[in-house]
Amino acid sequence: MLDIHLLRTDLIKVLNGLSSRGFQPTEDLKKLMEERGSIRINTQKLEETRNKIAHNVGRLRSAGYDMSDKEIISLLDQTKKIPKQLKDAKKKLGNIENKLNQLLDVIPNLPHDTVPKDGKNKEVRHWGTEKTSGSFSFPVKDHVNIGEGLGLLDFRTATKLSGTRFSLMVGELARLHRAIAQFMLDTHTQEHGYTETYVPYLVNAESLYGTGQLPKFEEDLFKISRKKCESEESKTDKGLQEEN
Repeated sequence: MLDIHLLRTDLIKVLNGLSSRGFQPTEDLKKLMEERGSIRINTQKLEETRNKIAHNVGRLRSAGYDMSDKEIISLLDQTKKIPKQLKDAKKKLGNIENKLNQLLDVIPNLPHDTVPKDGKNKEVRHWGTEKTSGSFSFPVKDHVNIGEGLGLLDFRTATKLSGTRFSLMVGELARLHRAIAQFMLDTHTQEHGYTETYVPYLVNAESLYGTGQLPKFEEDLFKISRKKCESEESKTDKGLQEEN
């Protein structure tokens, strides 16, 4: 999810970056940001006016003026419309921010400045000889056939345990999977300055939105919904992300 601060400070860069990715927002992003800024400024002015009038009324009261005096009545008359104006402005601001949040949920990340424009990708490195299936001296098999043939992948048992689209690794392949994960962790923590953490399997919806999993990958996540709980925190839907 893009930081809304970036939209405020460098909207043109955001729009150009999205355009280079072929992404066209369903709402006019620039117009929404301008309306949001205008309403926020107007709201601040109304609040400043209200506070200033309240201060002046207090000053006059301290000076001995009565609430029935013309000066105080005039000031109070100026404030009568402000509460409704503030309420309407905040309601409109809320609607605009909801639209912005919905846009931010689906807007992709911006490409780096070094990414070629218009699909003019440059080959950085090439190695090996390109081969087709007919250029091998043996029948080509995919990882499923190889894994099942060697007894290292068991899709039938995985389906019984969890359903379709799951795999069960057996024996040496399970060990290899664990070793690769450990190798990755060791490499990044020992050579690249990362700190290893062990996070919960369940995360709340806010975390999934913040990491870009929602709403795009909602159908690929498992959701646990608790309806009968005492605390508001426990009522929050939790998402279970499949571990890769």
